[in-house]
Amino acid sequence: LAAAEDAALAAADSAGDTGTGTDGGGAGSGGRLAVLAPAELAADVAAAVLAKLPDAGFGSDPDLERRTVVLPVRQAKGLEFDTVLVVEPDAVAAAVPHGENDLYVALTRATRRLVLVESED
Repeated sequence: LAAAEDAALAAADSAGDTGTGTDGGGAGSGGRLAVLAPAELAADVAAAVLAKLPDAGFGSDPDLERRTVVLPVRQAKGLEFDTVLVVEPDAVAAAVPHGENDLYVALTRATRRLVLVESED
């Protein structure tokens, strides 16, 4: 899946970002990174991210204290992360009735940096 590979590359890049200035950068600067994906893509995205970042958390009850976690969008409700990668935002909005609410949740989890990852198909 192209989106999963793109998300993994973006996550690895963000996790390695040392950050400069007052915004702090990505997870490499001590912040936490969340990769949020539509539920139907979450397992594929997690597999790709875990291949690049083996310490990332994923599953029905991931360790949210890990520096990098992969979550289905709905599981991120109420949480905040320094950097958030939203995988396939159009698919998030189209996945369920009122999916735009889920997209809003995904887009508002970042406290420092938001990255949107879309495949080019």
